[in-house]
Amino acid sequence: MMAFRGAAAVAIAVVMTGCTLPVAGPAEETVEPSEAPLGSDVPDPARDTLLLELAQLGATVTAAADALEPAATSDDPAAARAAADRALDILVATAGDAGGDPRPLFPGDTDDRGGGTDGADQLTRTMTAARDLGGTLGNQVLDLLRDPVAGDLGSWLRDATGVLASVRSTTEQASDLEGLEAAVSELPGLGTQAIAWTELTAAATELEAARAYAERGLASLEVITVSIDRLDTAGAGRGADSDDPTAAP
Repeated sequence: MMAFRGAAAVAIAVVMTGCTLPVAGPAEETVEPSEAPLGSDVPDPARDTLLLELAQLGATVTAAADALEPAATSDDPAAARAAADRALDILVATAGDAGGDPRPLFPGDTDDRGGGTDGADQLTRTMTAARDLGGTLGNQVLDLLRDPVAGDLGSWLRDATGVLASVRSTTEQASDLEGLEAAVSELPGLGTQAIAWTELTAAATELEAARAYAERGLASLEVITVSIDRLDTAGAGRGADSDDPTAAP
């Protein structure tokens, strides 16, 4: 405020003494609004890649649910098992899978270095794109992949074979539905739990059991779909420079 009053006093003194103010130079050329660069319009290849992989993630989960859905309403145990087998082909990459359409959700095995088969599963591709982008959006996607999708990302990437063996071991701990629900609920990640329920469906010999298992697998996949749809990709910023300083690392 004092600076403003001082400047005003100087201007009044100049006018009162008849002095002339310096003539301003020629006005700079004005850039039309349509020509001004907008930060939000600047292409960000890493962000675009992540959004593409995220969309593919949603498509894979939806395809797995579509494949499993007939098992929940089937009148034939064999047909229910066949539907579950088709869903498993989408949920878990098989040996030699090069990543079809839709690309399998989870890696099915690990290579000699303990890593998942590169590019064969959507989990690995989405996680890689999220880490490459970083920032608020990248971290949000990584959180999504941990919960509700995969649970322990490190275990899936280092030892997918071991994770799948753990899933099968878990489903062998009980024979009745109540016991299976308790056991499967301990598996980290709803995607992992969906694999368990789908494998149980694929092995079921009784129609009622097959339907019950399929319904629970579909419920797990539905939560993942909703979580993907609710992710705020528009308001999450662009890359590492857009990190919220108040956000947790």
